[in-house]
Amino acid sequence: MAEQKKTKEAKFMGLGMFLGLAFGAVVGVVTGHVGLWLPVGLGVGTSIGFAIDIYKERKDKPN
Repeated sequence: MAEQKKTKEAKFMGLGMFLGLAFGAVVGVVTGHVGLWLPVGLGVGTSIGFAIDIYKERKDKPN
């Protein structure tokens, strides 16, 4: 059997998604366009979560 590669764990992706959805919900309620801002907030939050993961990974790795 072929060995499967281990995938890296995205530890902060869930936090980023939660914060993005919260931000999208707040902006959506304020502007009256919740259907627009929820996916935008989710996308921004997911990318911020991945960015934090990459930042932490590079910070912990010695030069």
